Amino acid sequence: MLSRLMLPLTYKCNLNCEYCYVDKKINKSMNLKTALLAVDFLMKTGKRSGKSVDIVFIGGEPLIEWKNMLKIIFYSKQLAAKTKIAIGTIGFPTNGLLLNEKILNYCRRENIQVAVSIDGFDNKRRTLAGENSFYLVEKMIPLLLKYADVVRIRSTIHPDYVNGSAKNFKKFLELGFTKIDMQPVTGIMWSPAQKRIYLKNLAASFGEIEKSQLKNKTAVDMKHLRDFISNCQEEKGCPKVKEEFLVDVDGNIYPCEFYLSIPVEKRILYAIGNINKGINDSLAESCMRHKLCDAGDNIPALKKKCSSCKQTQACYKVCFGYDTQKRKFDSSVAKNNWVLFRDIEKIFSKYGYLI
Repeated sequence: MLSRLMLPLTYKCNLNCEYCYVDKKINKSMNLKTALLAVDFLMKTGKRSGKSVDIVFIGGEPLIEWKNMLKIIFYSKQLAAKTKIAIGTIGFPTNGLLLNEKILNYCRRENIQVAVSIDGFDNKRRTLAGENSFYLVEKMIPLLLKYADVVRIRSTIHPDYVNGSAKNFKKFLELGFTKIDMQPVTGIMWSPAQKRIYLKNLAASFGEIEKSQLKNKTAVDMKHLRDFISNCQEEKGCPKVKEEFLVDVDGNIYPCEFYLSIPVEKRILYAIGNINKGINDSLAESCMRHKLCDAGDNIPALKKKCSSCKQTQACYKVCFGYDTQKRKFDSSVAKNNWVLFRDIEKIFSKYGYLI
């Protein structure tokens, strides 16, 4: 039952990251009425399921719409209390450039989780003027550490800069961060050498976690990787299509946030409903059943059997196989990324107990 709302408050952004999956030809923001209707819809589905609900604000850069975000959070909490529905998580990813102490203090007070993207000095995260954004976000690190209880570091590893991933992870640990994600870019080709380095560095990062836990007695959380792989191994399939839904700026409902990568003129073909009309149950069920592999059967496009799980976490057409540069499905990208995540599972099976 759908219980996790992804809400793109705006397509606007103050950076121009090369690996961003969002279709940047759109320059719109969500009006407040649409956002509140989406929250109403979430609470109705939560009421029927009896589960807690989650709200994640995305973009673009969601902090561009901070004032509207505040109104939506207030409305959501008021409605949840009135309807006796528990809210599990409210949060948002951000590039960090618009964060300040006032915002972070509010997030701590209201238990809003903040995922800040920091990829290290070598990165694909550029300002609108084409400059390296690391120098700007680096200045924010002391403030982020002050609010480390609500801040998660999200380090997205691009194959061109995979060499420094373990060094960056170790630095985050040494600084004192305990919630760190280290996830590879999908929708792009990884060479055999780049994959080997990523996997080696991932294993090394787990080694650093083990050392840190022995020394500091502090747990380290890699939530994105843990959720992604653990659900896959438990054969629950993709939690995105089973629990998550995205309400776009026009009110159309999609199975998950990755549909933002599809050009809007084609995206409508994948809509499973609209907040004014509800969800088409048959379309939603079809999405929930969708998986890359099925009980060991051959995968039609990949022509090989899954070695470690019966269902994959990532949607074959969008998350794994959608080339974010060419803006179209590419079976070679799908196969390449699929193999990478099977190898990540092997690393996780050895070290997953640490996170």
